[in-house]
Order: sequence, then structure tokens, then C-alpha cells
Amino acid sequence: MKNIFRLAVKGIFVMLPMIIICIYTWINPLGFMTDGTPFDLWNKEMTGAEQDKDYEVIILGDSTANAAYVPEILSGGTVNLSLGAITPMESYYILEEWLKHNTAPKACYISFLDYHLRDTNTFWNRTMYTHRFGFRQNLEMLKTALDYGGTSIVTEDYAKDFVAYELRLPNKYITSLMNAGFNQRYEENAEARRLSALHGGRYIARGTKAYSSQKTITYKEFKVHPLFDDYYRRLIELCIENGIQVRLVKLPLADNEIFTDNYKEEFQNYYEQLKKDYPEITVDWIPAYRQEYFADKNHMNSHGALKFSRELKERYQEDFTKEISTGQIEAVNDSITEENSVEQIIRWASGKDYTILFYDGTGKFSSLYKTELENSSYFWQKIKLKSSDIYCAYGMSGNGENEKEVFVHEKDRKVIVELGGEDGKVWKRPDENGLKVIVIDNYNGQVICEKIFKYDREVFDLVW
Repeated sequence: MKNIFRLAVKGIFVMLPMIIICIYTWINPLGFMTDGTPFDLWNKEMTGAEQDKDYEVIILGDSTANAAYVPEILSGGTVNLSLGAITPMESYYILEEWLKHNTAPKACYISFLDYHLRDTNTFWNRTMYTHRFGFRQNLEMLKTALDYGGTSIVTEDYAKDFVAYELRLPNKYITSLMNAGFNQRYEENAEARRLSALHGGRYIARGTKAYSSQKTITYKEFKVHPLFDDYYRRLIELCIENGIQVRLVKLPLADNEIFTDNYKEEFQNYYEQLKKDYPEITVDWIPAYRQEYFADKNHMNSHGALKFSRELKERYQEDFTKEISTGQIEAVNDSITEENSVEQIIRWASGKDYTILFYDGTGKFSSLYKTELENSSYFWQKIKLKSSDIYCAYGMSGNGENEKEVFVHEKDRKVIVELGGEDGKVWKRPDENGLKVIVIDNYNGQVICEKIFKYDREVFDLVW
């Protein structure tokens, strides 16, 4: 008996490092996991709990959908539950989870890149790796993939891989653990998760990086694998059963990507059949955008996402409430802070109660941005000073008044900006080729950013 006990103790000590690693991977995924982990886990928490408000619109789809739909522009009742690299299969379970804990939305917007209707190369190293879904859902996805066959999900070692991921065995996580060290990724992942929550779930390609390519990309055929057609239809039917308006949107790609007649015919045939089977749905194919609106060949950057979301909101006004929430303003403030374009700052703030001050040292501002301002929701005016020109753009969507508690005047040959009765600050004159910008959030009565632009070749470029 003593020998058996000693052997058992030795076995435990031998296995102890693996047991500790398994426990660690269970309790602290943000400390070491890579890729989409913080976003998958935020998404899981959102769908698995009752929210403190009802959402009117849900966005589902892959990374292209996550990049394109901007909740802070669409409405305070919009949440982007799309995730990078997923297919209609995973999206079905996301909506299923949501409906178990929350009221059904009025509308569900669904967008997928063509590839994710044909196959997936991330089921194991993303869906299973991050444990976004539970055991039942993972098993059901695998079994259904086995029934249909022909996808990258059904690998030679699928059974062993499934067990290893479900048990969080070290062989699946040791590389991430070694690369991260102990808890080294926690702060980075936690911040990424915070920003994802701030922007209503949108995390992919946020920023102003612009794509440029001389290469023409041609799409010759449109195919949907039976596995993903099955889940696509399940997803649509789940929406219809819960009284949710389904809007299928083929997102715009960059203007160097073209489609053959054969592709267009196959696309039309597939979606015409869907509309025949489900007359309630709408299907939109949005035309191409210029390359500058993309971060890469597939994903819109923040400029493209802003353009798309504004156009979508105009197209389906009935889906989105007009009231502006506190969360929307916080997210818009963050987006404006990251902006590198004068016209994009104007567009982010348009329709909301902001004041934007432009201190022009070039004499070019009025001619360059007059049309942009006139096409926005702003009341704007020119304040003639001895030293230079100040242009004020006042938001109209707050209390409807043009006059805000922002005053610009000259004193002792200095320009003074006063905000909300506070002591004024001296605003130094820009260089002769410069433009200074102050953006004021009138909801909270605060300056959210100050920027300096330099005029060069008919454009103001951001200096800082």
C-alpha cells in the first residue's frame, strides 16, 4: 500500500507542471493568448449575459463586418458582434446565445467575405483556441462539418485536436505561453478589450492607415459551401422566428477589385434563391470605394467605415434611433482624437453637438472646406480678427441653438479662447502654412483634442 501511495505522489509531482499550466490557461487567457482573444472573450460576455438596455440592431459577420459597421455612428442601440475569421456557423451560435439572454433586436445586419462562405482556416487556431464557444456548440459544429465534409475543419487529427483544445492541454498553448512569459500580455489584451467595448465591439482596422495597390484583383466565381449555406439559412431562420429584420449586405471592396459576369450571375442566382425562400430579407451589394478608404484589400479603415456607416444609416433610417447616447459620444471622441484628416473630423462630429474651431494661417481653409462644412449639419461662421481668421463650426443636434459658450477674441494682440466661463487660454497663431484645430464636446463641455495641420499640395496634413 505504501508503495502505491508513493507511486501516486510521484505521479502527481511529475504531472504537476502540466496541471498548473492547464489551470493557468483556464483562469488567465488574457495573460498570454494572442490574436483575437480579448475580442472573442468580450463578445462571449456580451452574448452570455442580460444587458442593461435593449439593442435595436445587431451586426454579425466576419472581420470585414467588424471593420465596416461603426456603432457610434449608427446608433446607441447598435452592437457589433462580428468577429475576425468566422463564418455563418459561428455567427449562428452568437445570435442563439444573445437571444437566450436578451430581447431580440429590430434588425440584424449580416456580412461575410466570399471566402468565409466557402471555407475557414481558423476554426482550430481561433474558434477552438480562444474558447469563445462552449463544449456543446463546439461539438455540434464539428459534427455538422463531418456530415458535410470538404472543409479545413475536418483534418486528419480532428479528434485529438478537439480533445486537446477542450482540455486546454499544454501542447496547444505552450508556444503562446513561451512567447508571452508570465502574464506579459495582460495589460495589452485588457486595453484592447476596453477599446473594443468602447466602440461597441468594433476592433478591426480602426485607424487611418490607407491601402494602395496597382494590382487588379479579379473574382471569377461565387461559391457557397453546403455547410455554410446550411448555417447561413439557420441564421436567417433564427432571425425570422424572433421577428428580426434580416439585412444581408455585401460590403464594398477597393476599386482595384473587379467581378466577372460569371461571378455576378452566380451571386445573383444564390441570393435570388434566398430571397425566394425568405421574402422578408433584404440584400444589398454596395459598390466599390476608393482604395484610400481601406486599411488593406479587404478591411475598411476608419475613414471607409465612417463613410459606409453614414450611408447605411441614411439608407435604412427606420432601423436606427436618432437619440445620441453617452457611449456614442465617448467613442466618437476617441475616434476624433485619433484622426489625421480635417474633413474626417468634420464628418465624425457632423449631426452631433460639437464645436470645432479652425485657426487658419494659410488663407486656404475657406476654399478647401467650405463645401464640406455646408454639406454637414453645422452652422458655421468666420470670425475676422486682426491677426488671422478663425472659423467656428457649431453643432446643431444638441439643444438646437447656434450659440455655444465658446468665445474667441483678441486681447493685447493675442487670440484668447474661452470655454464655458473658464479662464481663457492663449491660442498662438499658426505658421503661415499651418492650420490649428480645437474640437469641443458640448455634451460634456470639454476640449477633446487640439491638432496642427500643415498645408502642402492642396491638402492639410497632420503635424500632431
